[in-house]
Amino acid sequence: MQKIIFFLVLNLFSQLASFAQSKQTIRGIVVDADSERPLGNVNLLIQENNQSSQTNQEGVFVFEKMATGRYSIKVTNLGYESLILTELLLESSKELTLTIKLKERASLLQETVVRGGKAKALSSIQKITTEQVLRFPATFTDPARLAMSYAGVANTNDQANAMVIRGNSPNGLQWRLEGVEIVNPNHLSNAGTFSDRITQNAGGTNILSAQLLGEMDFMTGAFPAEYGNALAGVMDMRLRKGNEKKHEFLVQAGLIGLDLAAEGPINKKGASYLINYRYSFTGLLGLMGVDFGGESIAFQDL
Repeated sequence: MQKIIFFLVLNLFSQLASFAQSKQTIRGIVVDADSERPLGNVNLLIQENNQSSQTNQEGVFVFEKMATGRYSIKVTNLGYESLILTELLLESSKELTLTIKLKERASLLQETVVRGGKAKALSSIQKITTEQVLRFPATFTDPARLAMSYAGVANTNDQANAMVIRGNSPNGLQWRLEGVEIVNPNHLSNAGTFSDRITQNAGGTNILSAQLLGEMDFMTGAFPAEYGNALAGVMDMRLRKGNEKKHEFLVQAGLIGLDLAAEGPINKKGASYLINYRYSFTGLLGLMGVDFGGESIAFQDL
């Protein structure tokens, strides 16, 4: 009889744990796209279940106890353009934190007709998100390899992430972090090159894990004057903020290697930390005695 009661209690606890893990939180902040000022009283609607929420005076919103899966959120506010965020992935092990930027709606004025002989210039700025980097195949969590799927961008060698943009040399690509020009942010800068020569703007994989990156801008031409050293294109990466509400930990392994991440709050004022460590898969094989023909193909970053 005691064994039966023990198994019933154990089964009850396992079901409760499974139910708890299947629920998670979607939260974030809504700001003005130009001034980045928090917007209050913004309406948000999850289209899959018609669950609604509204931002407070600090622009913060929360959807609690949400089932895991993919969601689409419609964001509306008086005087601003409506926005629909699609394919948002909510996982059981991690809160979904969003920073939503709304653009002011322009007033409709009297029509002005301008005629000219030249074709209209199309924007060459592409937005790259962490979700895309993690979801697209064969990116190895590298935003540069995702950028190769855009029109006018080609790869010189599968072993490296060198990009030929509209026929220009990969050396004409400029890497930036938080708007500041940086040197080559890639491991194994001699990968896929003739006679193992080191390149200045490419490598085997990006030194920054996708777990650290936020929204990125990829420009393939007609960029502003501030990108004066760029001839082919610009990859402007940004780091995301850590979770300022709760501590979260991530461990994953794949062909790129072993990836460990941790994030969480530092104080109650909104400060947070975000730390990530990676060790390459080929480096692990090398430690186990696997020979790569005299080559040392290993990297790690923190």
